[in-house]
Amino acid sequence: MYKKPYAEELTLHTEEDLDSYTYCVAGAVSELLSEIWFWFDDTKTDPIESVGFGRGLQAVNILRNRTEDLARGVNFFPDDWGPKEMFLYTRRNLAFGDVYISKLKPGPVLEFCRIPLALAHGTLNALSAGENKLNRAAVMEIIKQLAGNIKIPISAGGPSGIYFSSHYPERVRSLTLQAAVSKEWFTSKDKAYKVAQILFSPSLEQYSWKLIGLMSNLFPKFIFKQMASSFSKLTYSEVLTYIKDDDINKFRKMNNRQRSGYGFIIDSTFAAAN
Repeated sequence: MYKKPYAEELTLHTEEDLDSYTYCVAGAVSELLSEIWFWFDDTKTDPIESVGFGRGLQAVNILRNRTEDLARGVNFFPDDWGPKEMFLYTRRNLAFGDVYISKLKPGPVLEFCRIPLALAHGTLNALSAGENKLNRAAVMEIIKQLAGNIKIPISAGGPSGIYFSSHYPERVRSLTLQAAVSKEWFTSKDKAYKVAQILFSPSLEQYSWKLIGLMSNLFPKFIFKQMASSFSKLTYSEVLTYIKDDDINKFRKMNNRQRSGYGFIIDSTFAAAN
């Protein structure tokens, strides 16, 4: 029997309280997904393993965000618990996740589940080693090992990704469009296309991105406002209601890392031609 989630002020005193919390925010989601798996292709899963899987993922988040949570006056650790007890709780529940995915047959359900579980284990190992989080290189390596022929086209790469996946299905396990163009964008007659062919040509793209990065450093809020419509259909005022204080700074840092090589030219040319 699980308790209802805490309405106003969250206070965890016992492991039972922690179980109630992690069930409400993650274990119940795992149960729902398990129902969807069964509806989708008759995949049967164990409810205890399902809940444990969700609890383990949430427990990793609790450990990873421990410093920030305490700074805002929130403590998800039961009374008299330290990192040792929470690490044991997390590993015990992630073990349910290991058993859960070990019983899944090859296919989209397994692909959906195994990457977040692997990232959770990786994050837990990094935290155990004294790191603040799993670094980007480690994340990409885990995804690379597990994803195989999973294609994730982004931005202008949408049409190219869709074309490749539809014409060479034997070489693609799954396709995920990430903030990507999925319909007619522009033609070779459009001014935007002609300008992009110059600014993002292989010989100039690094300087164009450096300029964007410099402008982002000097005028972060202005550049964010100008580019917001490229990432959301919401108005800029609506976008502002969803972002946190540090999000614009993260956006600025992203613009300082951007490079496109030949990619933008290939994708934009393909989009214009099709």
